[in-house]
Amino acid sequence: MRHIEGGLSAPEAWIAIVRIERDGDVLADWHLPRFVERWTSAAEAQRDALEYGVKLVDRGVLVATG
Repeated sequence: MRHIEGGLSAPEAWIAIVRIERDGDVLADWHLPRFVERWTSAAEAQRDALEYGVKLVDRGVLVATG
């Protein structure tokens, strides 16, 4: 998760980031596809990032192809 401090009119928010490593290699390090959505709590951003990471692993997105 990354904390964002807004300007005078924007509220503070969190962006959910997925970072997955295996054997010292970074396999994923990106924000959730709904980047424009900003979560109001760290717990909410963390929950959604974890759920998304599990989906990536289950779908085989991070499997090496070589």
